[in-house]
Amino acid sequence: MPIYRYKCPICDNEQDEYRSVAKRDIFPRCNAETTPEDLGEEPSDMDWVCGHTMERIVAAPMVIADMQPYRSMITGEMITSRSRHNEHLREHNCIEIGNETHHLKAKEKPELSKETRAARKQKIIEQVNAIK
Repeated sequence: MPIYRYKCPICDNEQDEYRSVAKRDIFPRCNAETTPEDLGEEPSDMDWVCGHTMERIVAAPMVIADMQPYRSMITGEMITSRSRHNEHLREHNCIEIGNETHHLKAKEKPELSKETRAARKQKIIEQVNAIK
């Protein structure tokens, strides 16, 4: 689900909302604590919650930087990007611990004919009977 940014047109409070695309046009109410003077109301001793309907604003997406450069323990060279890191691991036949996926692949079962399966079954029965 995406994060949308909303701004209150009255008190200028901005907030991020994590919501589904289907609910992107259901605008939240401002929950900023404010004073009546801020909203152009009569002065009061109490703090208020703004409560006005917010508007969605366009904000730049947050971009997370690639991995930090590091020195390879195998060759001593500097690895400066994720793609170079993966390349380096492949070149030296290494894997990252926690990223192994070979165990997730389905094992291929050999195709056996009906006769071969029957012969194997008979052999197992004979071996079990020989133990008795």
